[in-house]
Amino acid sequence: MSNEGKSHLESTVLNSRLFTFEVGENLDGKATEIRVRQEAIAQLSRPLCLMMTGHHSESQAGRTVWKDVSKETFEQFAQFAYTGDYFITAPVLREFDPEEWKEFDGSLDESQEEKEYEEEGKGLPPGKKRKRSEKGATGKLITLSDLTFARPERQRYWKVNRPATYYDSKYDYTQVLLCHASLYILGDLWLVEPLKKLALHKLQKTLNHFHIDKYKIRDVIHLLRVVYGEEGRTGPEGFEGGLAQLVCAYLAMHGEFLRDNENFIEFMGEGGQFVKDVWRLGIGK
Repeated sequence: MSNEGKSHLESTVLNSRLFTFEVGENLDGKATEIRVRQEAIAQLSRPLCLMMTGHHSESQAGRTVWKDVSKETFEQFAQFAYTGDYFITAPVLREFDPEEWKEFDGSLDESQEEKEYEEEGKGLPPGKKRKRSEKGATGKLITLSDLTFARPERQRYWKVNRPATYYDSKYDYTQVLLCHASLYILGDLWLVEPLKKLALHKLQKTLNHFHIDKYKIRDVIHLLRVVYGEEGRTGPEGFEGGLAQLVCAYLAMHGEFLRDNENFIEFMGEGGQFVKDVWRLGIGK
């Protein structure tokens, strides 16, 4: 887009009316009203444009209710609408018994983090080589490195908002993983393809360095519950090329660990589409 085109778009956004989104009631336990410039959101997709500027009741009232979108997810969504990128949710400390804290060192200097990021880690501990791919029931096992989710062109703050390259097990990364998945699902619902593309790209970069262990498997299971929940399974592309394939490809890399992990086995016991996808990739072999 030319500078003139960008200037016109920014002027249109700033001069558009304020539109109210009531969000978070089902996820946050309370509703929050957030007002944004109408054109910033409406320009993201045709369904959003029709909802906000058409003949729907939401357009007439200048407000809508998104009960199943958390306040933080909407703030990230709005940031994407204005800037083409979004901030990543910060992790929180896990709750451990005093003895468990002795397991952790958590030290990694910044230069090493930068080096690992530039080398595009593939989800394995530093210095460890990947074993030759096993064969699943349907042929070649798809791994995380086989998938490519390119970063969208419309993005200004990648160096600020890019995923980390080191994940210390003393932190809980559930919300870090879920912020990408939730934005993908929201983008899928409203046909915002650039947001879906960016969320997949960031989640893949995260999983590339997310070395699974007995603590972080809990975070991954939380992610699976969202990916395979009611909202997460509605994508028109199905398994191929979507959120589920990315997450399952990550799990396929850690099949040996997962086969002996009680938390994962218990989750498998709940059944559903996830079990079918797991066997499709040969994780249970």
